Amino acid sequence: MPGLLTSAPLLQTEIQERLDGLICDLQTCGRQQVDYPTNQAFDYSSLLPFLDYAINNFGDPFHPSNYLSNIHTIERDVVARFAGLMRINPADAWGYVTSGGTEGNMYGLYLARELSPSLCSTSPKRPTTAYSRTCAYSTPAAL
Repeated sequence: MPGLLTSAPLLQTEIQERLDGLICDLQTCGRQQVDYPTNQAFDYSSLLPFLDYAINNFGDPFHPSNYLSNIHTIERDVVARFAGLMRINPADAWGYVTSGGTEGNMYGLYLARELSPSLCSTSPKRPTTAYSRTCAYSTPAAL
């Protein structure tokens, strides 16, 4: 494929060709993808205007950020919604929205380790993590 694995800048026409090819590939794959839990019928068009902004939700959504182009208010709403589903008072809940399942698994395992000092690796009691062979690949990778 032209432009692949090269340090030379691509022409705008080459960039457009690659993007058009990617769209074609994704349309084909999307119709056939049945092995991974994704919703191919979701209409993202209402989110398109947000792509014009450099939104970044780094930091704790419950504390002020020096980066003002964030959506921490929505992130706090998501945390409150999940708190309600788990019968936790939203005022007592804390969390953040991850970028995906891998980050969620890694952060969950990190918190389990950090919040259970008696089970950390420096303790004589070594923690045991139980998971199935069919769990997400990120679980054993995070251990």
